[in-house]
Amino acid sequence: MKQSLNLVPCYRPSIMTDIPDRNTPFYWSTFFLRSLLDSRVQHIVISPGSRSTPLTMAAAAHPELDKHVILDERSAAFTALGIGKATNKPAILICTSGTAAANYMPAVIEARKSGLPLIIASADRPPNLRATGANQAIDQLKLFGDYPVLFHEVGEPILQKEDITRLEMLAGQAVTAATQQGGPVHLNFPFRKPLEPTSDFVRRT
Repeated sequence: MKQSLNLVPCYRPSIMTDIPDRNTPFYWSTFFLRSLLDSRVQHIVISPGSRSTPLTMAAAAHPELDKHVILDERSAAFTALGIGKATNKPAILICTSGTAAANYMPAVIEARKSGLPLIIASADRPPNLRATGANQAIDQLKLFGDYPVLFHEVGEPILQKEDITRLEMLAGQAVTAATQQGGPVHLNFPFRKPLEPTSDFVRRT
């Protein structure tokens, strides 16, 4: 990804009542990725998909992050694992909802058995679409069983100060667990449609 995206305008966490709902998932995701940068996480490996659009666009909005776009989820997962082995810092794996994340399973097992840091940020259908027959809606809670050293259902985006603070804390906890305990972390992000922010909220630079 050679182009980057910038927020327009730059809001502060305590002043968010004027952000349209459509921009909430993207803005929420930028807080998460900024917090990962604060923990010196550098690499994002993206398996493109629709439901993960907010996370993908948020990654593109940060020129400091090294983005790797790999269509095949299994290859993406082992690329991220290799980055973790080489740097001793977890790479972030981003994927869409449904069976996409299931393709990460071999790398998740390898990460746990080898003690290698890895963080998976899987997009998911919101709770109102789960167990309803919705397309690409599988049970992603504890999808990888007991192999992750940490699993957390992040919850739907809420732009209140306490929720942003918890999200930023979660990013730090994920990095700490992946590096100090040595293994994969799975964070599950439910998003409602629309998934793309409005054009006047994001500009290309």
